[in-house]
Amino acid sequence: NPGGATLGGTVTVNAVSGVATFSSLSIAVAASGYTLIASGSGVATATSGRFNVTAGAPAQLAFSTQPANANAGALLSSVSVDIEDALGNRTTSTGSVSLAIGVNPSSGTLSGTTTVTANSGRAIFRNLSINYPGTGYTLISSSSGLPSVSSDTFNMIGRFYLSVSTVDIGRTQILYLSIGTSAPSGGLTVTLTSGNTAVATVPSSVFIAAGATAPAAYPQLTGVQIGTTTVTATAANFAAGMAGVNVSTTASFSPTSNNAYEGLLTDATLSITGIAPAGGLTFTLSTDNTGVAAVPSSVTIPAGTSSVQVVITGTGVGSTTMRADLIGVPEATATINGYTPPAITMATTDPTEGIPGGTLVGNNMYHGIRLTAVAGPQFDETVTITSADPTHFLLATDPTQVGTATVTLPLARNTTSLPEIYLQGQNYSGNVAINATLTSSASGYVAGSLGANLFPSGLAFFSNALSTTSISY
Repeated sequence: NPGGATLGGTVTVNAVSGVATFSSLSIAVAASGYTLIASGSGVATATSGRFNVTAGAPAQLAFSTQPANANAGALLSSVSVDIEDALGNRTTSTGSVSLAIGVNPSSGTLSGTTTVTANSGRAIFRNLSINYPGTGYTLISSSSGLPSVSSDTFNMIGRFYLSVSTVDIGRTQILYLSIGTSAPSGGLTVTLTSGNTAVATVPSSVFIAAGATAPAAYPQLTGVQIGTTTVTATAANFAAGMAGVNVSTTASFSPTSNNAYEGLLTDATLSITGIAPAGGLTFTLSTDNTGVAAVPSSVTIPAGTSSVQVVITGTGVGSTTMRADLIGVPEATATINGYTPPAITMATTDPTEGIPGGTLVGNNMYHGIRLTAVAGPQFDETVTITSADPTHFLLATDPTQVGTATVTLPLARNTTSLPEIYLQGQNYSGNVAINATLTSSASGYVAGSLGANLFPSGLAFFSNALSTTSISY
């Protein structure tokens, strides 16, 4: 029984003169190699020779392989249609079979080879596709002289393509979105969601016009906080599309090489390419060698800004690396070069009126002195200049005013220059120069000094090469 068929008709008859005749037998399933077995009471069974049952004339169509769900615009799995006889047996017909869309929920178009010549009664369609997503499509098969037949329902599923690079915190980045086929009539509204709106946000939806594969303007993704999340796109008849999102930023120090003087504060700027969120962005700070320079354990970039000052304290001589760390952000580094404490230097404003290591001033006269800081302070500072002999040497910031034993000058943040002061000589007596020391001091600086020399008012000659015919006074 190669066809698994049931023998039809009258299968039990009485023998007449030893012969039993079966005149109404039938087998409904075409196959080759059938046999019949005859049996009777009290006699041995007998088996017939093999015989074949062939299909009848073409009478109907049937889907032997139904269409399956597929991505819109992509090829369907092969679909097969058989040309059968009235009993459902596949014939050997070589007739043409055509397919068309039956139920068309999205006004889709069937593409590919839609008419195929049957081979031994079977037509196989291998390159069919439907362009628009939809639920409940059917195909109709037809062949000349035979009634049409519909397939089972199947779905065409739309596909999203999402792409986004790393998003900088506090800034926006394009979310590239497209679909694998043109949007249907009336367009397509795509719903967008973020898996964690505390990390990144997206617009609630975006529209793709009919016939287009992408929105006229791509949606913008906004980075809110350092971290990762997933953006999901959904629409009717579309499989959900997803893209992973990483929100980060790039941090850097400016300058990348810093000078720190022992006992003195300086600073550098820590910046990010993004914008700090609510609550700010806190970095852990460190130096590889605290014997050269020290920094606070942490620093916070305030909300809505992109930078903060980092105070560096010089602790010794050498070189070290300063680091800023935050989970999810590449480490920022800068070099710190440590030096011995800086000094406040003093020098005469007119080198022709000075002597090595000092300056000259006449009795009841004044002379300018210029002060310079080797390094600028991190905060506004004051410098005090003191005369060791106020009886003969006074100091003033205004040459028209009587000086004092001590003057104080402002030293502005990150500057090295100070206002000029004036040395006033007085109370000279005798016939030799009067000497004293001027001292400059400031917090964190090595004290500076300058020798002061008081002479009687008049001319002093340091060379015997002077030649003149007259001198007027």
